[in-house]
Amino acid sequence: MDAENLALEIEQSVDNFIDTLSKFNDEQVNTIPFAGSWTAGQVADHLRKATDGLPDANTRPADRDPELYVETLRELFLNFNVKYESPEFIIPGDGPFETRSLIKQFERVRNENAAVARTKDLSLLCLDFEMPGLGAITRYEWLRFFVAHTQRHAYQLSNIAEKILSVNA
Repeated sequence: MDAENLALEIEQSVDNFIDTLSKFNDEQVNTIPFAGSWTAGQVADHLRKATDGLPDANTRPADRDPELYVETLRELFLNFNVKYESPEFIIPGDGPFETRSLIKQFERVRNENAAVARTKDLSLLCLDFEMPGLGAITRYEWLRFFVAHTQRHAYQLSNIAEKILSVNA
């Protein structure tokens, strides 16, 4: 486990998301791009809820390779051909959203998650929430999930930007 590399990947993935999000003004971030889609603000709100802190108030040493599910999580969340149902607790609000406020929230989440990567024992299992289908996963796996989830929604946000920003150009 390379904690510094992970911290840098967290920062880079969130910065890429922020770069795309910053292209939207407040009206655009609340515009539905096509039927059945979330707005850019809702994508951001969902991702922030999903990556804002680890479920690690209760942990224990892993009885397996602490990186066991990294590739599985990456494969699941970077498969852009599959759409997943969001758990209720991370379904986004209706808005309206303010672009600058969303960006500030992501800057905070980025900094906090990168600090966890650099300072905490990443091999511990997080017991406060189980990843559906996998069970308890380690801090390392959670943070790798955060990176893949951020990349997934950065892709989605780019598609929304193409639709919204080209219409408003």
